[in-house]
Amino acid sequence: MLQEERLNTETPGDDKPAVSVTPMPLDVIRSDQAIPTRWKNNLGESRLILRSPPDGEPGDFDWQVGTATMSGTLPFSDYPGIDRSLCVIGGQGLRIRSQLRDLVLTKESAPFHFQGEEKIVGTTLGQDVMQDFNILSRRDGFTHQTRRVSVPPEGVAHPVGDISIIYVQTGRATVTLGSQSVEMDTGDTAIARDSNLGHCQIASQQDSVCIIGDITYSAGTRR
Repeated sequence: MLQEERLNTETPGDDKPAVSVTPMPLDVIRSDQAIPTRWKNNLGESRLILRSPPDGEPGDFDWQVGTATMSGTLPFSDYPGIDRSLCVIGGQGLRIRSQLRDLVLTKESAPFHFQGEEKIVGTTLGQDVMQDFNILSRRDGFTHQTRRVSVPPEGVAHPVGDISIIYVQTGRATVTLGSQSVEMDTGDTAIARDSNLGHCQIASQQDSVCIIGDITYSAGTRR
C-alpha cells in the first residue's frame, strides 16, 4: 500500500498543520493548493504539487511533481540520480543548452526527458515569464514517462499505472476512475493510483490540453 503523502505547508514559526492527501484511487490537487518553493539551487521559483515521501530536504525524495517559473538565463539545479521531465506550459518558450544538446521547447513541444546530472542552462524566449510542468523520479527505484495530449470531445482512455498524474494545461477536463469522477480547471492535478480499475477516462469540457505522467515502481521497491 502506498504510504500517505503530505504537502508540507508549514513555514518556520507556523503552527498550521500540513495539508494532507490520503491515498484514494483518484485524488485531485487544485492549483491554489500547490506550495510555493525555491529551486534546489535557489535561483528560480517553483510550486510543489506532490512528492513522496512528503518530508525531507530538496532533492531527497522518491518522486516529485510540480511547476516552475523563470525568466532570463539560469542554470538548472543539479539532481544526481534523478530522472527529470519538463513540459513548457506558459510563456513563449525555453531554450535548453548543454554539452549534449541545444534545443527550443514551446507549449506545443513534446516533453523533454533528461538526467538530473546534465549541466543545463535555460534561456526564456521573449519578455514573458516561462512556466513549466515537471516530474522528477529517483532512478534506482522508479521510472516515469510524460506526454502532452489534446483531449478530443469524445475523451481519451488512459491505463492507470502505479501512479498516473493528469495535469490540466489549458481548458477544463473531467477525470473518471471507476465510480469516482473529478471536475478539473486549468492548473489542477489528478492523481490516479493502481487499484485494479483499469483505465481512467479523461473528457474535455473546454478544449483541454492535459499532461499525463506515469510513475512506475521498479521491482523490489517498497510501495
